[in-house]
Amino acid sequence: MRRLLALALALAATLVVAGVASAQETPAPAPAPTGVIADGVIIGSVPVGGMTADQARVAVQAAFDEPLKFAFGKRRWQATPAQLGARRTSTAPSTARCRRAWKWVELVVAIKGADVRRYADYLDETFSKPAVDTRVRLVKNRPC
Repeated sequence: MRRLLALALALAATLVVAGVASAQETPAPAPAPTGVIADGVIIGSVPVGGMTADQARVAVQAAFDEPLKFAFGKRRWQATPAQLGARRTSTAPSTARCRRAWKWVELVVAIKGADVRRYADYLDETFSKPAVDTRVRLVKNRPC
């Protein structure tokens, strides 16, 4: 169970990290037209330069909603951020309109602990096996 809880916490951390990407700064080109986000602005890991705030909101939400893929042994599965208790909470698209070109805007993600626990319980039920008493047979005081 501790292993699965650690996995669930790692999943939550992955969601937070997925919302944060490296920043790039280069010389700024000409200002963007009014109402349009400047070229080179990145929200999380989604380039939104040249988009309106509404277009950026749709693009960021689509990227955020992509399922995370997992593997354990030969099993493969995926889960959406919503299944893992994550939701995008930032006003990044509106903030991005105010940023100069070639800037990075942080994507803030909230995690619901109850949903993470529920997913950890699901993983526990799916992958855990009941404990079995171990027996050792000795022949001449040596295990066989």
